[in-house]
Amino acid sequence: MSTPLPAHKTKHIHHLQYPFRNTSFHLAQLDNGLTNGTGLWLGGQCLSVYLAHIYGRKQHQHDQQTVSPHMQKNHRPRAIELGSGIGLSALALSSLGWDVLATDLPVVLTSVLSQNIARNIPILPPGSGHLQARVLDWTVPPEKWSWNSNAVIAQSPPPDFDTTSTSYSDSNKQEFPHATIQHDHMTSLDSVTTTASRPQLDADQVEFEYKSRDPATNNNTPPHLAPPFDLIISADTLYLSSLVDPFLRTLHALSVQSLQVSSSHTNSTTSTNPTSPSTSPPPIYLCIERRDPRLMDQTFLTAQEKYNFTVERIPHRKLSKIMGKGGLMWDKSEWEGVEVWKLVLRVSSSSSLSSSS
Repeated sequence: MSTPLPAHKTKHIHHLQYPFRNTSFHLAQLDNGLTNGTGLWLGGQCLSVYLAHIYGRKQHQHDQQTVSPHMQKNHRPRAIELGSGIGLSALALSSLGWDVLATDLPVVLTSVLSQNIARNIPILPPGSGHLQARVLDWTVPPEKWSWNSNAVIAQSPPPDFDTTSTSYSDSNKQEFPHATIQHDHMTSLDSVTTTASRPQLDADQVEFEYKSRDPATNNNTPPHLAPPFDLIISADTLYLSSLVDPFLRTLHALSVQSLQVSSSHTNSTTSTNPTSPSTSPPPIYLCIERRDPRLMDQTFLTAQEKYNFTVERIPHRKLSKIMGKGGLMWDKSEWEGVEVWKLVLRVSSSSSLSSSS
C-alpha cells in the first residue's frame, strides 16, 4: 500500500484516497478558509499511526486492572475524540476494533465529518467497532452536557458572525465555529440519516445515526455512545490560547465522568465480588504541532496544576520509529514539531471526582 503524503502537500485535493493498514479511506476535505476542522492535518496522520502501534496488535490484551467494567465483560473498548475534523483518527481507531464517538462543531459535522464516516463504514474491515458523531462544543460547561441526544452533546448559541471579513493562513490559524456556509456537496447515503441544512444543529431537527454491524454478533450500533470511555484522543486542536482552558476542562470532565461511572459499577459489585478489579481514568493521547512553544508549555503546565493531570511526552526517537514502521516514511523536515503527549487524571482523593470550574 502506498505511503500517504504529508497533509500540507494535499490541501488542494478535495477527495483523498488515504491508505491505513489494510484499508483505504475515502476522505473529503475543504480548504476554504472558514474553519480549520475541515482539512487533513499532520497531527491526525501521526496520531492514527501511533494508535495503531499501541492498540493494533492482533493479540493485544488490555490491562485488566485499569480498564472500565464494560471492557472487563469482553465488550469492545470505547473511545471519544475531540475535534475529529475529517474523521481520519476516528476511522482508524474504529478499524482497530474500538467503538468511537467522533465529536466536533456543527460546521465540521455538516460539511465533512458526517459524510466521511458514512462513506467509509461499509469498507471498514471485519471486527471494526461502531462509529458515531455528535456536536461537542468545549466552551459549554460540562454541567450543561447531555448524552441523550443523537446529534448534540453540547452546543453554544450561534453569535452574529460575518464571514466576509475573515481571513485564514497556516501561520495564523483562526477558528470560526459558527460561520454560516452552504453544504451543496453533502452526500446522501443509506448509512447516514440527516435533515441538517445549516451548521447550528438541533436534536429535533437532525439525527446522525451511523450503523455498523459486528460480524460476530450482527448487532446494530448502540443508541448512544457515552461514558465510561476507555480512551480519549485529539489531534491538531491546540493552537489558540482562548481554547486551551475550555479544551482542558472538557478533557477533565470526560475523565471524571468515565471514572465516576466505572467506580459506581465497581462499588455495586464489590459485595458479590470482593476481588473486582480497580478502575482508572482513561488515558488521553494528544498529537500537536509545536508552532507556538510558549502556548504549548503553558497548556501542559495548566493541565498539571489546574486540572490535575499527569503529563508525559512520547520521546521523539520512539515516535519516529513508530511513524516509519507505520508507513509514514517522511523526511524529518516534513513533520518537524509534531509531538504526541499522554495525559492521565490523577486520582488521589475524593476531590478529584468533581469537575473543575
